[in-house]
Amino acid sequence: MQKLTTRPLEAEVNNALQLYKISDKYQYDLEISRHIGAMLRTVGGGAYAGAILQLAAHAANSDIQLVEDQATHSNDYMIDNLVACHGPCRKSSQCDPEGGRALRDISAAAFPDEEAKDMAYADIFEGLAGDYDNLHQFESEIAYESAAVSYGGPSAYEHLICHAYIQLQHYQEAADACTPFVDGPMGSSRVSGVPPPIMT
Repeated sequence: MQKLTTRPLEAEVNNALQLYKISDKYQYDLEISRHIGAMLRTVGGGAYAGAILQLAAHAANSDIQLVEDQATHSNDYMIDNLVACHGPCRKSSQCDPEGGRALRDISAAAFPDEEAKDMAYADIFEGLAGDYDNLHQFESEIAYESAAVSYGGPSAYEHLICHAYIQLQHYQEAADACTPFVDGPMGSSRVSGVPPPIMT
């Protein structure tokens, strides 16, 4: 990937990110999430995703500090959410474990309707569920994935609830949570072909 990253390309990317100032912020955030999320899923792409995330944060008048130093400073909530997905943050004890920064900043964001706002909340909760799965904190994983489903409806990652109950050896709850995903010997097609959550 390093061979593909040139100074002219970096300049073009930076120019594209400046569109934040004149673009529909909601659509901009969706595109930033899609592209940087794909980089984070790419083996060896974490460092480059971090560099792009820094540029995106600067364009959005935001920062990517693990711990904010100004309680009144408002970030773009999608920047907060992507920082939480970035490998160095996931490995740092300074990370905000409750996603409080993204959940606070989302209240200042503009959405086309309530459904879009609910889906944004669901996305944050889904990411937190994946984080707690990585940390083997299964009670929190269940709570956040349940919140994601509550806000966003049926999810491709709803099976995390099933998995967490099994790990906790709560087998009756696991049976109830897992049953919808079992439609044959190889498991449910509801989750087949879906890329896994970002696990770095």
